[in-house]
Amino acid sequence: MVEQEGLITKADDPDHKLKFIYSLTQKGIDLLPIMAEIGVWGMKYQPYDKTVHGHAEQIVKGRKEHQDVIKKQLAKNAFEIVFRT
Repeated sequence: MVEQEGLITKADDPDHKLKFIYSLTQKGIDLLPIMAEIGVWGMKYQPYDKTVHGHAEQIVKGRKEHQDVIKKQLAKNAFEIVFRT
């Protein structure tokens, strides 16, 4: 569904026939502020371990400033996720 909606792209991994490379599109990257707001809600109502989820807390608390940095990194495809199928 996320691929069909244009939030990610899927490409064959040139190094491994059984892997694909999934990358966020600009449309997917633009969801970061919405995801952060869901995080705000979750942190308000659900207990969480700050040692494990400290990065999420920074994104939520930093809001626009941190999100802008992350969105720029994502736009450069700094974070590609490779999944085996």
